[in-house]
Parts: sequence; C-alpha cells; structure tokens
Amino acid sequence: MKGVIRLRVQKTRKPVVNYGGRGMAFEELLEWVNQAYEGKQIATIEKIPTPISIIRSEGSRIKDAVFSKKSSVDYTGTYRSRPIWYDAKSTQIDTSFPLDFVEEHQVDRLIRHQSNGAICFFLFWFTKLDRYYLMLLPIFLTYWQRRNDGVRGCKSIPVAEFEKNAFLIGKTSRGLLDYLAAVDHIIDAGADNKH
Repeated sequence: MKGVIRLRVQKTRKPVVNYGGRGMAFEELLEWVNQAYEGKQIATIEKIPTPISIIRSEGSRIKDAVFSKKSSVDYTGTYRSRPIWYDAKSTQIDTSFPLDFVEEHQVDRLIRHQSNGAICFFLFWFTKLDRYYLMLLPIFLTYWQRRNDGVRGCKSIPVAEFEKNAFLIGKTSRGLLDYLAAVDHIIDAGADNKH
C-alpha cells in the first residue's frame, strides 16, 4: 500500500525475577574455594546435588525436570579426619539474616550429622556488606528455637549477633575465602564437641 508506513512495534517483556538463584554466586565461590582446598590436599569438600526426576528429555539434554525430594544441605566433606556438613546462605539485607531462608529439613539433617560427630555449621554471606560468617550449628539453634517458640522479634539474626557469636571469614593465603581457618579454631578449641 502506497503512503502507509509500517512500524514494527517490539513488545517489551516484564523482567522475570529469579529468587531461586540468589545464592548461586556464593555457591560458585565456595566451589572454587573447595577445589583449591582439594588441589592443595587440605580438605575434600563436595557439593551435594539436589535430586531431580526427569520429566522430558531429548537425547542427552534434559528438557523438563522437577525436584524429586527436598534438597539436603549444600556441602559435605572431610577435614583433619573430621566429617564436615554445612549449608551456605546469602542475603542482600544488610541488617539481619531472615530465618525463613533456612528450611526445617536442612536444620534436621545438620542436627543428625552433628549427633554422630560431624562438625556442622552455616556459612552466611551478607552481599551488601561483603561479609562472610561461619556460625556453628549449636549457636544457630538458639536463634532457630526462639523463632520456633514464637519469641517476638526473633524472625531473623541481626548482624550484631553474627559479630558476637560467629566467625568472620577472611581472605587468607590458603584460599580466597578461607572458612577452614575458622574450622581449625573450632577443632583446636574443642568447640565442635559441644552438641
């Protein structure tokens, strides 16, 4: 048609926010650190894969899958002849860590392994503060129990509590994020035996 100008209109899509991958950068960092530990024969720490059930595949490619059961904790391994189990959590909140980011079955799994002699803890990354903390399971459980008991104001752990009751993880010559330096302190102090 003469005299008609056709314009192409591109539809814009609303951005999709993916909350499921918010800890991926932290897990990638820990994967690199754990590979460095293994390469230097310091420790063997491995990521526990989340079990999935394949719904549809084409050849060797998975096209559709669902989680077949709840995930365990993130990592397990051995350090200084001791079993280690931990979960990694991150938050963009700079004042506290919301306890809703931790699932009941993860805490139960850590409790079971701790009762059998494992060193169990959580690694936390406050992304806006760029601070990493290691909190032993028994200390974490005090906050968890208060929340479960419905104590007012106990839905999160304030950063000030991490500063008092957790190990600030720094960067050392052994690795970019040397959380095993805190585990050394825990083992040497015998704090891992306080179940």
